[in-house]
Amino acid sequence: MDDFSLVISDGCPPIFIAGESYGGFRVARLARKLQQEFGVGLCGAIVISPALEFSLLAGSDYNLTAWATLIPSFAASAAHHNRVQWVAEQGNLQAHIAAAEQFARTTLIPLLAMGDTMTPDER
Repeated sequence: MDDFSLVISDGCPPIFIAGESYGGFRVARLARKLQQEFGVGLCGAIVISPALEFSLLAGSDYNLTAWATLIPSFAASAAHHNRVQWVAEQGNLQAHIAAAEQFARTTLIPLLAMGDTMTPDER
């Protein structure tokens, strides 16, 4: 960082940093560190598809949100590949995705939360 500081001190060119996926997380931290510890002000920080909420990247028994957020994407992918039973009029992708979101919120999350406590009739 000291060498970098010497290079930019001559004309103070505009400085941008960028990061993709996990790099997005690092860009956010680096921007703060540059400002606080080295006095380097950025003109901008670009985050491309940042992984800022790591718990949403993989589902677990303790985080049901990740599972529920996958359902609308699965529904859209199935529709794209013509592997779907349309819930509304055929070809109405927005209505299809909205129905998938509704299912995830009102049906899937409660069922996953119940786990083994579900009765056979509820399954």
